[in-house]
Amino acid sequence: MTRFLLVAIGGGLGAMARYGL
Repeated sequence: MTRFLLVAIGGGLGAMARYGL
């Protein structure tokens, strides 16, 4: 559960950063 949440959050932040830039 924790790993899934971390991966989901990390992926979301990475996507936001890429689209943001």
